[in-house]
Amino acid sequence: MDITKLTDAFSVTAQISEDDIAQIAKLGFKTIFCHRPDQEGGETQPESGSLGRIAQAHNIAFIYLPFSSGQLTATDVSQFSIDFKAQQKPILGFCKTGNRASTIYLAANVES
Repeated sequence: MDITKLTDAFSVTAQISEDDIAQIAKLGFKTIFCHRPDQEGGETQPESGSLGRIAQAHNIAFIYLPFSSGQLTATDVSQFSIDFKAQQKPILGFCKTGNRASTIYLAANVES
């Protein structure tokens, strides 16, 4: 898992696995944002529901806010801003490569 820190409050990474969540917890993340739609990567991609249950077992909030590459909407950005402000930090956002997670954070222009 290669994590890129954008600010003290928000970092991004590529697709996580169920096994990564224990390490994410050890790194101190309090919230995970999933920006990758379920089944986008086929049957080998972990389902958001499963990731969310494991995150909760590690006392990490899990927010599912998916959007397809190149299809970010103003509604997505608005919802991200609301959720970002409401969640404990630091937050780890992920998608297939980390690019969508970075894009929505920068588009929201939220204060960390």
